[in-house]
Order: sequence, then structure tokens, then C-alpha cells
Amino acid sequence: EAGSGQAIKLMEDYSFQLKDDRGQVFSFRLVGLAPLPPQNPASKTEREFRQEIQSRLSGLILSNQVRVAVTHLSESRAGLGVAYVGETNVNAALVEAGLGKVKREFLSGLTRKEQFALIRAESKAREKKAGLWQEPAETN
Repeated sequence: EAGSGQAIKLMEDYSFQLKDDRGQVFSFRLVGLAPLPPQNPASKTEREFRQEIQSRLSGLILSNQVRVAVTHLSESRAGLGVAYVGETNVNAALVEAGLGKVKREFLSGLTRKEQFALIRAESKAREKKAGLWQEPAETN
């Protein structure tokens, strides 16, 4: 099942709202990404990281036509899926930028191509030491 429309609002972490051609609003969470730990308001690094996720997600999807390969959709129009803008797999783009980690238990509803894209993106992020994969700063 696929849904498409305009991304109209970013929500918490890896979630957004999409308005379809009939004006119905859906809420989607990007599937395959591990949830972020509860936010620690005292951590500047953590706040900056979450802001980077929102900034990157905004640049990729906000106000754009988005297609979602839906893996789950509730009656309240909340669902999980892989978001695409054109040919760009948004879930994999965030992972490759080091802005998300793959949670393998969440991959079962995805096509093999989508599973591979996420696993490959995480491998690339690790190799580049991007985002979450950066070496921790040494403290003396």
C-alpha cells in the first residue's frame, strides 16, 4: 500500500504529517529506524543532534510531494512506512547521514530492496563515522 501527498508538518523525531489529494491528513513515522532515547534537556549535544534530524528531514520532505510505502496504517490514519521524495529513500538518507540507526527487528515488513537500502546506508555511515558513528570526543 502506498500513500502520497504533500508533507505539511514535522513531528517528533522521525515523524511527519502528510496531506493527500483529498485533503486527508496522515501521520507517518519512518520505519526501520531505532527510536531515539528519551530526551535529556540538559544535553546540548543531544538537542543539537535532534535539531539536525529535524533540519535534514525538513530539507528532504517539508512542502514536497512525498510517497510513502506504508507498512502499517491505523484507522486513525497513523502509520509506519518508507518515505520517498522522487527516487530518494528518505529513511536511508537519514541513516546514511548518521542521523539514525537501523533497528533490524523493524525491517520485516519492508521489501528486500528497502531492507538492503537501510542496512547499506548504516554501513556507509559507520565507514564515514558520520553522526551517531563519530568517535567520542576525548575528555582529559
